[in-house]
Order: sequence, then C-alpha cells, then structure tokens
Amino acid sequence: MTRLVADLLDINVWVAISNPKHSSFNVAVKYWRTQADENLVFCRVTALGFVRVSSQSRAFADGAFSPQEAWTKYTAWIKSKGVTLQADPENLDIYLGQWLASGIVTNRIFMDAYLAAFAVAAGHRLVSFDNDFHRFEGLNFLHLE
Repeated sequence: MTRLVADLLDINVWVAISNPKHSSFNVAVKYWRTQADENLVFCRVTALGFVRVSSQSRAFADGAFSPQEAWTKYTAWIKSKGVTLQADPENLDIYLGQWLASGIVTNRIFMDAYLAAFAVAAGHRLVSFDNDFHRFEGLNFLHLE
C-alpha cells in the first residue's frame, strides 16, 4: 500500500535547508534529522517560490544563488529519494474557498491559505517557520522556531 501522507514544506523551509548561510539553516537541519517525514513534497508554488526567494540577495545577504543555481538545487531535491513535486489535490479549492468565505484569508496570507488547503486536501503536514498557519482549521501544522 502506498503511503500518501508527507510533509509539505513551505518555501522558507526549503530555502533555509538548502543554504548553510541562511539564518535558519541549523533549525531546518534539526527538523530534517529529527522530525521530517520520509516523504517531502514540493507543489508548483513552493518550487517556483524556492527559485525566486533563494536567488534574492535579501534572503541570504552574501549567499544568494543565481536563478540557474537555484533551479539546479530544486532539480537536485526532486531527484532525491522521498522528495516529489505533487500536482494540486482534487479538493484543494473546497478548503481554499471555505477559508476565503469565512473571512480569515487576507491578501497578505493568500498564498499561505493555498498551501494550507493543499496540505489539508492531500492529507499532508505543513512545515513552516511562519506562524500564520495556526488559523487554518483541520491543518496538520509543524511550526519551526
């Protein structure tokens, strides 16, 4: 039987664990070694966000990747055992729509709502340094500090 549950990592976790110069690298590595699920997931948003953020100098000061290096890092992750790029789950729009209708989603956290809906619909745990995810009912969330 195939195991469907995995950890969906927020962009900030992928960025931190991919660059030793990142201020949260040690926390991300500790998560990787002690708490990570054996299966890790990128969605299209986190894949593109990883390339965008990790190639910005404000994310690393002196350690930003070029966009080409960031893409190479991403493709290396996807080739790693247990790491996959997953398409949107079928019921994602149901959760996202419910949270939007409830008024808990603002334009500032819309992408967080998308990631939370993705995780809930797919049965994944969402892992992030961002504390805003606590607002999403039914979300299995690991907050890294």
